[in-house]
Amino acid sequence: MVLKCEYDGLGRRTKKFVNTSDPLDQTYDAYRHFFYSAAWQILETRRSESENDPPESENPEVQYVWSRRYIDAPVLRDRDVEAGGDLGKSGSGLDQRLYYTTDANMNVTALVEDDGDIAERYVYDPYGRVTVYSDDWSDTRSTSAYDNAILYCGYFFDNETGLYCVRYRFYVPPLGRWLQRDPAGYGDGMSLYEYVSACPTGLKDASGLGWTDWLPLSNLWKTPPGATVEDYAACKPSEKQCCLAERNATLKAEVIRRCHACVDLKAGGNIARWSAQVTAKSAAYAAVGGAMVKGGFALASSAPASAGTTGAAGICVAVGGGALLLSDAIDIAVGFWKIGKIKEARDAAKQRYCKCPPPA
Repeated sequence: MVLKCEYDGLGRRTKKFVNTSDPLDQTYDAYRHFFYSAAWQILETRRSESENDPPESENPEVQYVWSRRYIDAPVLRDRDVEAGGDLGKSGSGLDQRLYYTTDANMNVTALVEDDGDIAERYVYDPYGRVTVYSDDWSDTRSTSAYDNAILYCGYFFDNETGLYCVRYRFYVPPLGRWLQRDPAGYGDGMSLYEYVSACPTGLKDASGLGWTDWLPLSNLWKTPPGATVEDYAACKPSEKQCCLAERNATLKAEVIRRCHACVDLKAGGNIARWSAQVTAKSAAYAAVGGAMVKGGFALASSAPASAGTTGAAGICVAVGGGALLLSDAIDIAVGFWKIGKIKEARDAAKQRYCKCPPPA
């Protein structure tokens, strides 16, 4: 099998070529075209038989509706199974509607038919390898019988490669790692390929730039890890270390230095994580079509965006002579706030814990 992809200037995959026969043959079985929302949600795919056939001349193959509670929370999918359907729009050709159910981490758990019956079920390991079950759990399937591609954390699954396409990067579930290096830096840990700081059961990463993206609004102002003094209690020297240090000034200085280093290390990882969000949100804007468009989730509207306007991408505020999405401005402000809280806790922890005798 040969899979070939094309991308637009923002990095969104716009076309996928599939050749399931002879790898040396440059003839492809199908050409699938992708259409996106301003937030990079796949809204529609169309299929053409020739590379030069414009997708506008083809009927939709699949259309998606997404929830407002989270960027990658699917609601339903309309699909063209047999020609002649009218779902969504008269003459659309879409004739099969299935609804999605998800768990707390936005993993798709089942497809539901119009009458409420379960069509197919899904179970995942912590890092996203999926097992497909029939409606009554009686058997498993190697692939979805309904050609469902929205699975783990609401990511788009490429059945041809076994990879998840997650906006900026591809994710490899058998490895629990990203396929590409992190363009935002060491935001997820000490590896540029690490996925959600090795916490896949409670975190997700809708952009491929860091798990802090697209947190629910209710979580924005929650105290982040490393922002309380107690988060650094494990760094305080032991009573035995302090007992020995009291007899030797050099040893005492080394005990204190190690405590400081421990606190700095713990705080540094959390600061780096939020700094990656601030950097990604504030430094990657480019003027496109008269609107300030981030290399991520904003899309230039046909008319120039300006402060206080609402365009295809949402409410804009003035930044650097252009316009910045209000949601991104909030993310940047929250990032700076959390970095400040972590630094305050770090400095207070050094005062409380890095001394002899150790606090109780």
